[in-house]
Amino acid sequence: MFVVVNPASAGGRGARRARQHLDDLRDAGLSLEVRETRRPWHAVEISRDGYDRGFRDFLAVGGDGTALEVLNGALPPSLEAPSLEAPSLEAPPLEEHSLAARSVEADESLRLGVLPVGTGNSFAHHLTARTSSARSWHEQARAVTRAVVEDRAGPPRTGPCDILKIRHGGGEIYVLGSLACGLPATVADLVNRRLKKLGRPAYTLGALLEVMRRTPIDLRASGKSSSARLDLDGPLTFYCIQNIGTTGGNMWMAPDADERDGLFDLVTVAETSRAQLLLTLPRLFRGTHTTHPAVTIRRLQRLDVHDCPPQIVMLDGEIRQLELESIEVLPGAISTWIP
Repeated sequence: MFVVVNPASAGGRGARRARQHLDDLRDAGLSLEVRETRRPWHAVEISRDGYDRGFRDFLAVGGDGTALEVLNGALPPSLEAPSLEAPSLEAPPLEEHSLAARSVEADESLRLGVLPVGTGNSFAHHLTARTSSARSWHEQARAVTRAVVEDRAGPPRTGPCDILKIRHGGGEIYVLGSLACGLPATVADLVNRRLKKLGRPAYTLGALLEVMRRTPIDLRASGKSSSARLDLDGPLTFYCIQNIGTTGGNMWMAPDADERDGLFDLVTVAETSRAQLLLTLPRLFRGTHTTHPAVTIRRLQRLDVHDCPPQIVMLDGEIRQLELESIEVLPGAISTWIP
């Protein structure tokens, strides 16, 4: 198994958090090649090297951003395209970077697990909420470790997992959990820049601060599902594209999203007052915000975005400035361990 550890995750606590869980995997007889990241997007390079050397079982040790990088490095290559290396909005333009991300077709031999020792851990929270009572990062990490061990010793503990293919003005990138524009993206940006050391409460604090200075965004797009087409044109408070139910750790943005169904959930929130946003925010943690009249959820296979200017986009907790062109789901592109 190829293990990529982000020692900077959880405000520098990630490597220490992971140590016991990796020891448990070794004690169970698994052979691990462990590599640590040294800079933003280093996990893409490391994982690509692992894939090229024949590894097909990968474990991302960190938060959702670490999993994003490992996913993009470990996917099998077909076409070359510029990647999203830029570590922040202040970084050089994307075209100045040389590291290439690779297009992908479904590769059922590729298995990706996430040991959730980061800040948000949305992917692990989504999986464990469906199958166990694990809630803290330690309980979730223990559940993932147990699934990997039991998969080796007995019946399979893996299942298919869709991923999202994002086309933008600079190329392509693949996303495991979610994409967001508007309020969730500005919240994630604030958390990454100033609040990450607070851990999971950072997202709640960030949301409260950003609600007070919200700026509506325009979305012109057309979507496709198995039975209908959808056209969108107008201002929104925000929109999210969810392959999984959670974002920001334990916010249930799309409570019925399923990473196995070949669809993503498009969550749109119409313009509404700050007071309404503040009143609705606590409902995100229970998934009951979906009944608010400003909230609409649609299940789609693809969304084409029209005339999109560069804007702040959140990709699995990571912030980039992109000209979005399209988002589509790749059904069952990888497998993942089920806690």
